[in-house]
Amino acid sequence: MKSLFLFSFLIIVSSVNSQILKKSYHDWNNTRVKYVYYVNNRGEYNGLLTQYSYDGAKLGEETWVNGVKNGPFKEYFTRGSVSKLKVTGNYKDDNKHGQWITYTYVKYGQSYFDIMQNMAFNDKEADIFNTGVQTKLTEETFNLGQCTKETKYHLNGKVFYTANFDNRKYSGDYVCYNDKNVVLAKGKIGAGGKMVGLWVIPREENGDCPRDKHSISNVLYTQKIKFDDNGNVDSNYYSKSYYLSNKLRDSVRLFSLEYTSGFSNGIWYFCGKNMATGKYKKCYENGKIMEDGQCKIINGKSRQVGIWKYYNQDGTIKEEKDYDALLLQEIQEKEKADSIKQDHTQKIEDWFEIHKTLTNEYSKLTTVYEKFRTSSMPYNGQYYQTRDYVNGWTQNIYVSYKKPELFEQFIEISTYCTGSKDYPSVAFNEKFPMKLSVFEENYNKSPENYFSSVEKLKKLISLIPKMIESANKKTGDLQKLLKEATSAEDKIKILENYQFEPK
Repeated sequence: MKSLFLFSFLIIVSSVNSQILKKSYHDWNNTRVKYVYYVNNRGEYNGLLTQYSYDGAKLGEETWVNGVKNGPFKEYFTRGSVSKLKVTGNYKDDNKHGQWITYTYVKYGQSYFDIMQNMAFNDKEADIFNTGVQTKLTEETFNLGQCTKETKYHLNGKVFYTANFDNRKYSGDYVCYNDKNVVLAKGKIGAGGKMVGLWVIPREENGDCPRDKHSISNVLYTQKIKFDDNGNVDSNYYSKSYYLSNKLRDSVRLFSLEYTSGFSNGIWYFCGKNMATGKYKKCYENGKIMEDGQCKIINGKSRQVGIWKYYNQDGTIKEEKDYDALLLQEIQEKEKADSIKQDHTQKIEDWFEIHKTLTNEYSKLTTVYEKFRTSSMPYNGQYYQTRDYVNGWTQNIYVSYKKPELFEQFIEISTYCTGSKDYPSVAFNEKFPMKLSVFEENYNKSPENYFSSVEKLKKLISLIPKMIESANKKTGDLQKLLKEATSAEDKIKILENYQFEPK
């Protein structure tokens, strides 16, 4: 019985572990091989699987064990019938595992990998493929599908950066070099992507870190900063910066940073600019002092204060600046600008109030005029146009007043004050529209136009009540005075000074 069971087991194992050679082809004539692979008795991939291009170049190799990827893997660049290694690695239980290396071929300072990735074909592409030097592009370590370490290389073969990962996020030791093997960044990444312990970080000319941590072309110097376990600056540590030649650039005590390191939308980034306090000293690359002075945190920003001295490269003094005086001047200029802005805001509010008042008063005047309008078109008489600017129509309004000549006088006064024969609200909206942005633009172009318009519109507002009263009373003497006047200014004065008889 025992022997029968063992025999059956051996038959099953033999069936599973068997290798049956299979092939598939690109063409119907079966002359161009596409895949060469092995299967077991159950039809599962079992052994080496090789893929070929139509021209016969090897595209890739995979190792399978009873339907599961296990073992070596290779991928190739191809050109015609020629293959060159691109990727090599291993699988374990269908997951990347162990060391994976991606290669490129370099010539003329160009990477064949980049050419193929970007489809940026050029006249040197074939030459780079055929004669370029094989160079590591990346080297990664995987643990059952998760990358735990990555090393990327410059085209000259030197290490670009080495980073470690925990659950797909940067963690632990990190180091980055330029193509001359100078350390640009080095330290440890703690919880939440915070930089902890002593770090070397890259700095651009403006004092910030590269927004993209691996865009190092603009890095001009590095800085040593010490962080606590929460990623905050250790303000007791005196920070020093160095040129890429390793010469001292400056030294300062950091108070904080504009922003700390960490993850944002899954991307890890360095820390921001320095917030320095106390004595500051900066040197030329030849070791001679460049500038020195004091820094202080003012309104949340690191500011230069007191007397600063600036030197030439030979050590002679170039100039001195009194930053306290400059700061005072800056404060005064800001106060002046704030005052102008406040005054400007008040002018806008005044204008809107005038706009509202004039619209209301003119509406009252129009109501009085409407009482004297005839419903049919007369052979003669006075009329004016009203316009609906929303619906686009124009209407002639024919009017007949007790003293019709007065209407023409009022139109002349209104035209003088608004600068237009249009309805007053239309006229002054053209000058200073109610939309804030347009109002400000017009005001900034011509403040004097604003003041002139305000005074005239205020004048019109004060005259409208007398216009209304004159339309309802016998005012032959007023009519005569207005008719004899030679200008709108004179007519305004007459109307202002005219006294109506009591009822």
